[in-house]
Amino acid sequence: MDTTRTCSRCGNALQPTDKFCKNCGQPVDSGATQVMHPPMDSGATQVMHPPEAEAARASYTPPPPGPGYQPPPPGPGYQPPPGPGYQPPPGGPQTYGPAGTSGPGYQPPPGGPAYTPPPAGYTGPPPVAAPAKRPRWLFAVLGCLGLLIIGCIAVFGVTFFAANNLTQPMSTAGESFMTAVRDGNYPQAYALCTPALQQELGDIEEFTSTMQDNRPTKWNFTSRQVNNNTGQLDGTATLQDGSAADVRLVLDQVGGAWKVSGINIQPK
Repeated sequence: MDTTRTCSRCGNALQPTDKFCKNCGQPVDSGATQVMHPPMDSGATQVMHPPEAEAARASYTPPPPGPGYQPPPPGPGYQPPPGPGYQPPPGGPQTYGPAGTSGPGYQPPPGGPAYTPPPAGYTGPPPVAAPAKRPRWLFAVLGCLGLLIIGCIAVFGVTFFAANNLTQPMSTAGESFMTAVRDGNYPQAYALCTPALQQELGDIEEFTSTMQDNRPTKWNFTSRQVNNNTGQLDGTATLQDGSAADVRLVLDQVGGAWKVSGINIQPK
């Protein structure tokens, strides 16, 4: 019969010279288990535990750790189990429950808003009503109004452009006459008058004497009108002596050119 020793703690096979189990460190001089293998024809294995091994294992005390021994550090996320009277370390992480819950010893975080539970029977905010649909006729009215506004702007623009083109040559002739008088170029201003006005004013010397008394330094025409071959410019002017005056020029189209046919400078 073959006798093989095994560890009584983990069952690891032991050599005859082993004092401790190479797997778990269990002393084997008194707590070994003998496994007896009878002949193969019997087909059974008997495990025998001597009373001495059982007594030695019950009274075994592991040897104290050697000098400089340090226990292995706990693994990541290790938390000691809370035993009776367990208190968490001060300043450690605190875990709060959901908002509005207050378990035993629960303290809300400092500075947070005070939670007020909803009243009994509260069903939440009322549902938001869907916006009312606008009638189709409103879109048609708005579209027509927009087209009407666009049409008015277009008509005004065309009218203003046409009137400006119609009055621009007449206005240019009046501006040239006033500039010549301001600069003292009386022969040029006299040439910009119609033959009928030249005959009425006399020669250039008489025209110069008449215009020197009402010589403008600056002016502004605020009204421009053209009717067939006659135009009119109305505005204000500042005379050489500093006084203000009302100015009106009447112009006629003579031979395809605009000429001054009437002058009215009235001091205020």
